[in-house]
Amino acid sequence: MRKNFSVYNTISNNLQVVFYIILSLSFPVIFAFFTSPAHAAPYGPKEKATVFQRMYESDLVIYGKVIQKVKTGEGKNKSGMTEVEVYKVIKGKGWKKGDYFYINSILKYKNKSVGVFYLYKSYEGGKEFFEFNAFYPDKNKQMLKYSEKIKQFMNKKDTAGRIRWLFTKVDSSNKFIAWDAFAQLGQSSYGSLKQAAPYMNRESLRYLISTKGVGENRKSFYAFLLGLGRDPADKAFIKSLVKNPHNKNSQILYGAMMAYGLLYENYPSFYLNTAKRGISDTMNLAILEATLNLMKFRRPSNPSGLLKSYYYFLQNGNKKVTLKALRVARDLKISGPVKYMRSLYLNKYNRDKDVKIAIITYLKFVRKTPSAKRLLKDLKNREWDPGVKKYFTL
Repeated sequence: MRKNFSVYNTISNNLQVVFYIILSLSFPVIFAFFTSPAHAAPYGPKEKATVFQRMYESDLVIYGKVIQKVKTGEGKNKSGMTEVEVYKVIKGKGWKKGDYFYINSILKYKNKSVGVFYLYKSYEGGKEFFEFNAFYPDKNKQMLKYSEKIKQFMNKKDTAGRIRWLFTKVDSSNKFIAWDAFAQLGQSSYGSLKQAAPYMNRESLRYLISTKGVGENRKSFYAFLLGLGRDPADKAFIKSLVKNPHNKNSQILYGAMMAYGLLYENYPSFYLNTAKRGISDTMNLAILEATLNLMKFRRPSNPSGLLKSYYYFLQNGNKKVTLKALRVARDLKISGPVKYMRSLYLNKYNRDKDVKIAIITYLKFVRKTPSAKRLLKDLKNREWDPGVKKYFTL
C-alpha cells in the first residue's frame, strides 16, 4: 500500500550519509552510550558510526528496496524524494511488508537497490516525513540478520551478550560486518571487553593479525584483545609481533606492546631495554601509549618500574617522542616529570614553540604541586615570545 506525502526537503544531497569503510587510527570524543564513564578501551576506532549507533539514533529501520526517485525544481532549487518498498520492519511502527513510503531526499543508489535503511522521522504541518541516516546494501540478507541481532541486544540492554556475540563476527565473510564488529568492540569499555575476553575466538584473532589485507589498526586492536585475554598460549605470538623487524614502523606495535604488558611480568624492563635500542619512532610511541594505558587500566601498585622507560624518553627522545611523553604526563596528571621541565624548556627546546606550549599545558595540569607552580611563574617571567607567553594565562 502506497502512502504518499508532499515534498518537504530539509537535507540537501550533499549532506546524505554514504557510509564508506575507512580504516584509520584516531581518538575523538566517544559516545557515552557505548562506553563506561571512566575509560573506553584503547586501540579501537572511535570516530566511525556503527550499526549499533545507527540503530540507536534512527526512528525507523527497515529492510527494503529503492523503487524510484521523484525530482522537483530546477537548478539550485532541484530537490526531490526517494520511494522505498518495505520488505521487513526492524525498528519502528506504522509500517508493514508491502508498504511504500518516501525518504525526504534523492538517494544516490540505483533503483531496485535492496538493503537496510536507517531513517530519522520529522514532522511539518502535521505530516510525517523520513530523512536519510544510512543505507547498507544487502542482497543476501546478511545485513538484515546482523541488524536484527543488534536490535535484539539493544532491546534487552544486553551489552555483555552483544560483545560476546561480536567476537564471533570479526572474521565474517561480509567485509562490512567484520569491520563493524571490530568498530563496536573498539567503542566498548575496557571493563566490558575484559569481562567478555574468555569468550573471544583467539584463533580467529591470530589469523586476522597474520592476514594480508586486514588494516594495521584492526590488527593492533586484535593484538590488544589477545593481551586482555591473558592466555599464556598467546605470549610467544605477541612477542613475535613486537620483535619482528618488519613491524618496526607498523601501527600493530601499539596494540602488541600493550598486550606484552598484559601478558608478561617483565614488561617494565622490556620497555626500557627496547627504548634504549632506539628502533623507531613508532616503537617508542607504542611504548609510551602502552605506559599510559597500563597506568590507566591496570594501575600497577608500584609504577616506578613502568615509568623508567617514560623518563628515558623524556630525557632522550626527539621532538615527536617528547611531545607524546608530555601528553602522557598530562593525561595521567603525574608530577614526577616536573623536575625535567626547566631543562627541556630553557635548553633543549628553548626555540621550539610547540614543545614549550606543551610544557606549559602539562604544568598547568599539575599546578597544585608547589614545584610546578613555582616553575610556571619563573618560565613566564623568562619567556620572550608573546605567542608562547599568552599560554601562561589562557
